[in-house]
Amino acid sequence: MTLENTRVNLVKDDKIKRTFLSNLPRLTPKIEEKRRESINKEQHGSKLGRQSKFLSQIEITDSKGGNIEDYLQTKKSQSYGSFRNATSALAELKGFIEDQGDTLEIVVSDLLFKVEKENKDITKHIQKLLQGVSDNMQKNRPCYNCNSTGRKLVNGHRQQCKSCHGDSIKGPLGQKSRKIYLSIIKDILRFYGLLNNINEKNLSIKYPKNLKEKKYALEKKVARKIIPYGNNTLRRLLLLFLCMTGMRLNEAIQLKPEFFSFVDRQGSKTTREKMFRIRVDLPAIITKSGIDRYSIIHHELQEAILHELENSKREYLFHNTKVSSAHNNEERAFTNMREEMIKDGIKEMGLKYQSGRHKITIHKFRSLFITLANRVSGSDLAGDFGDNMAGHSDGKMKTIYDQMPDSMIMDLWLKAEKLLSFDQNNSEETESLRDEIQLLKDQVKQRDKDHKAEIEELNKKHLENIAEMQFKTIEEFEKRIAEKS
Repeated sequence: MTLENTRVNLVKDDKIKRTFLSNLPRLTPKIEEKRRESINKEQHGSKLGRQSKFLSQIEITDSKGGNIEDYLQTKKSQSYGSFRNATSALAELKGFIEDQGDTLEIVVSDLLFKVEKENKDITKHIQKLLQGVSDNMQKNRPCYNCNSTGRKLVNGHRQQCKSCHGDSIKGPLGQKSRKIYLSIIKDILRFYGLLNNINEKNLSIKYPKNLKEKKYALEKKVARKIIPYGNNTLRRLLLLFLCMTGMRLNEAIQLKPEFFSFVDRQGSKTTREKMFRIRVDLPAIITKSGIDRYSIIHHELQEAILHELENSKREYLFHNTKVSSAHNNEERAFTNMREEMIKDGIKEMGLKYQSGRHKITIHKFRSLFITLANRVSGSDLAGDFGDNMAGHSDGKMKTIYDQMPDSMIMDLWLKAEKLLSFDQNNSEETESLRDEIQLLKDQVKQRDKDHKAEIEELNKKHLENIAEMQFKTIEEFEKRIAEKS
């Protein structure tokens, strides 16, 4: 299905009973009840009643007769992250409209009625809708996936919400997230055919001044405190894995045993017996950027990873459920870990930005990796190695990194391993001293180079002075000879 082929067709045959509303998604029984009420008003000759007659002659289809669920499936085929963003954006759109006392079905039908029957320009209506959704995402609001009608009782307990993990309140979204969601919402409106004749440059959204706070830097000593709070061995292994590979959570939970291989000291693939390190190849389908890459497993993790590869019969390395469920489970588990750590007096876990978001999230493990690995020196990739290993496609040295042989990447990785070590024997102080010693060595080398250059410059000037003096002496002798002759 392609969004470009989506169209609104008038159906002249009265025998066709498929209505426009039947094609739209329903989130809760409350929406269905409102839909029935709107259709019943047809008997009273209201404007909505006239629209219902119109709606009975409309169907939304693409070239294959698809609906909004097909749109979501296209996002799912791109990546799990795209699908998750699309479902969240759709929930924000529906939730905002429901808070106004309407439903998505009624709003879309009203706009289509204005276009098809009244030939009205709906640009201002669309702009007002988008602005309203954007403003709504800037404040605390009820979790639209976690209301009394949307959560079912299972064994006497309410299901944990996958969006807010049971808090029932969602905090403000950052400007970057709001722009992503609004872009998806425009896609949804485009799917319904509401943007066909609209110049999207006129759909500008006003954002408040974007205030940026300094990002919290997670230290290794704090990460060491967090990891033991994982409630099982596999979860603790996952957290340590994120710290030592820089992978995103969505990438790590999609890893399968067949993605792993053994490599030798030169980075070339080899057998289990000749293994130097374990390598994991990330196919493009599971990466955020859609570009495949590989990571090398830290030597401190090799034994645990080998045990899972050789003994586990799970489809995925770190779980045995659906990817979406695994992501929500890990986010929920980290929330529970946070609460337990705060009770135990670990104050760092309670730190928040002014927006209300926690400073330490599960994504911070990836940031820790990048910060430490970027300290690798001795190459053209100095200061950018961690970004490239973690899959940042906008790194300044990305082109150089992509053309580097595996052996050179392995050399750089072995330097990074020392910085990424979680072995208690390799303390932060030891690493700091090692860095200072290396810095002093570099300074000494640079000083020697400078001194050598100065000496060469002095020698050059000295030779030039001698040559000049000899030249003047010769000239003087020639003058004397000329005078005597």
